[in-house]
Amino acid sequence: MKNKGFVDTSKAIYNIADVNISSNAWYMKWLCPLSLPLTCVFSDTGTLIDLIPGATKETFLYTTEAISDMKITNYHYPNRFKIPKYNVIHLLNQVLKCKMDLNRGMCESAK
Repeated sequence: MKNKGFVDTSKAIYNIADVNISSNAWYMKWLCPLSLPLTCVFSDTGTLIDLIPGATKETFLYTTEAISDMKITNYHYPNRFKIPKYNVIHLLNQVLKCKMDLNRGMCESAK
């Protein structure tokens, strides 16, 4: 993948998940995407910042913006929840936190 100077690579790690592999199947269940590919931009602490569907020049520009600014972009995100993108990202962050807690053996009922 060529960068051509658009993204400060010291700020970005590219991780491509093959959702056809059983250990990555949870991504599809978590995101419920309407279109693929889907770029997920995370902060360095693992917080989901943005979701950018598709693979066009425009999507790469919005991905660059999300990585550079570390905040949600105005790029559309069609979703099954029929709620604004900001709310979807907030919801997905909560679900991801629960999943990570369960993976570490932490359970909400035990708190």
